[in-house]
Amino acid sequence: MPTLNHIFLSRLALCIVLCIAAVACEVINPDNTIVFDSETIIPPKDTTNIEPTKPSNIRTALLVDFSGWKCVNCPDAAEHAHELLSNYGQQLVVLEAHPAANKLTASNKPEYDYTCPAADTLYKAMGGTNVTPLPIGTVNMKANNDGAFLMNVVDWASAVQTAVKQYHSADIHLRIGEQDSIICNIYNWSVQTLACSLYVWLTEDSIVSAQYFPDSLSINYMRNHLLRDAVSSPCGDPLTLPAGEKVSRTFLYNLPDKVVPENCHIVAALYANGEIIQAKQTKWIIH
Repeated sequence: MPTLNHIFLSRLALCIVLCIAAVACEVINPDNTIVFDSETIIPPKDTTNIEPTKPSNIRTALLVDFSGWKCVNCPDAAEHAHELLSNYGQQLVVLEAHPAANKLTASNKPEYDYTCPAADTLYKAMGGTNVTPLPIGTVNMKANNDGAFLMNVVDWASAVQTAVKQYHSADIHLRIGEQDSIICNIYNWSVQTLACSLYVWLTEDSIVSAQYFPDSLSINYMRNHLLRDAVSSPCGDPLTLPAGEKVSRTFLYNLPDKVVPENCHIVAALYANGEIIQAKQTKWIIH
């Protein structure tokens, strides 16, 4: 009959074996997450608000989808933009802009009016007119070889693919501070001074709105990434970035009454040498 000592030693040996087996099954991933039996048991840290300390080779592109509630093909364009977002994640920012200068956005009903001066400024700068067919868009506000900024939906994917592969030395760290302040820290990691413009916009998601389809009018259409306002000048704020330095800009901003704060994002983009060279967005935080 085993003694108490034998029982104790047997249990101790079993514990040691189990510990060794657990360590043998544990895998440390490069991002410091611990995987055990193919399940992550320690989540990765949120690095959203961590200031960069070195250049990043990640470039984020900006897709502006010019749309209108009377445009029957615009829902398909919005779905295509959503698919691109699913593919590229944080490397793509989308704005859905409704320019008053286009006849497909006009309405005598305020609840159907999604236009704003910021959308109009962008649209006209990209060459849009009252009769430009919608949907149409621009990637990084860059002209093609023919000098045209606007492109059809079928060309968006290839333009985004090209844009995200082009590294640039400038970067943006964007956050919402106290008292509704928007803090943009812009980095120039190169050895040359960079002259650029800083655009800052407000967008809103989850807007239940009116939208024409080829065979019907829906009043329950879900609209996302809608451009609501320009926080900076609609034409961008001129900015000089000294070589190897950080420049900070702070905007004190009150959200418009018509938006839902929980559904809002702030988008910042740097424009230089004829195109957007970096873009970032962050969710609006209610302090």
